[in-house]
Amino acid sequence: MPLDLLTRLEEWKTRYGAPDTGALRRLLSAASTRRFRDAASLIRLHECLLFLRAYPPSEEVMRLADGMLSSFARRTAAATDPSAFEDPTVSGISGTSLAAVFSYEVARQLASRYPRSIEIDWENYEHPEKLGPVLRRFLPLLGEDWPVEAHVPYREWMDAARPRNSSHLGWLLEQFSRLASTARARADLYESLDLLLVWRIGNARTSRSRLRLPVRKPFYHTEPLLRRSDISLVREMAGPPLPVTSLSRTESRKMLDLILDTSAMRYRELYGFTHPDAARVFRADAGRGV
Repeated sequence: MPLDLLTRLEEWKTRYGAPDTGALRRLLSAASTRRFRDAASLIRLHECLLFLRAYPPSEEVMRLADGMLSSFARRTAAATDPSAFEDPTVSGISGTSLAAVFSYEVARQLASRYPRSIEIDWENYEHPEKLGPVLRRFLPLLGEDWPVEAHVPYREWMDAARPRNSSHLGWLLEQFSRLASTARARADLYESLDLLLVWRIGNARTSRSRLRLPVRKPFYHTEPLLRRSDISLVREMAGPPLPVTSLSRTESRKMLDLILDTSAMRYRELYGFTHPDAARVFRADAGRGV
C-alpha cells in the first residue's frame, strides 16, 4: 500500500492543468501520516514533494508539501539504511549526513558557518599518514614522533593542542590561516591531505528539504508545463529585456553562501562561486516563477 501511494503521488508530476487537485491534496494528507522506514521510499517521497513544492498547482498543495518537507528530518531519523541518503543524486535531505573531500576554500567556508555540524571523518579517513608532514608545522614536538612511530595518534595530538570549544577541523583551519604563505600555497597544502569531512546536515534551513527563497507572489502551475514548441526564440529576443537588478553586498554574500552550500551538498564545487566577485551579483526575473 505505501508504494502504491507513492506511485499515485508521482503521477501528479505530469498532471499539470488538471481542473481539480482534490485527489492530490488527499494523497498528500495520507502521505503525511504514513510511515516509510526504507530509504528508497523516503527518497521517492522527498523528490516528489520537492517537485510539487517547486511547481505547485495550488496554494493548498504548496502548503501541504511545504509542511511535510519542513519536518522531513523526523522521517529520515527512522530510516533503516541511512547510507543511501549520501548518493550524490539525492544528498542534502534534512536529517542526513554526507562525507566528502572538499577544497580548502569550501571547507573553510562551511566550517565557519556550520562549526558544530562539520568535522573530520576520523573513522573513514584513509590517509592519516599524510597528516604528519603537515601537522609538524603546527606541532613542533610531533616532528620527533611522526618519523619513527608506525601509528601516530594524530587525533590525540590535536586534542591536546586545540581549545576545548574548537573542533579538530576548526583548529586545523585556524592554523592554516596563520601560515605565512600565499592563498594558493595554503590551499595546496591543505588539499594534499585528501581530508575526508563529514557534514551532519541535521534540520538546517539550507538543506534541500527546507531551502526557500522569499518571493512576493508564488507562481501556481494551473496549466500544463511549457513545451519546447511553445517557445519562439525569435519572439523572445524581440521582446523587452528581462528585468535585472544588482544585489547589494549583503544580499550578494547571502546568495553566494547559499549557492556554495547547496553545491557542496551535492558534492559539487564551481570555481566562480568558490572565488566570486561579490560586487557583481545580479538577479533576473524570467517570469513563471523563474
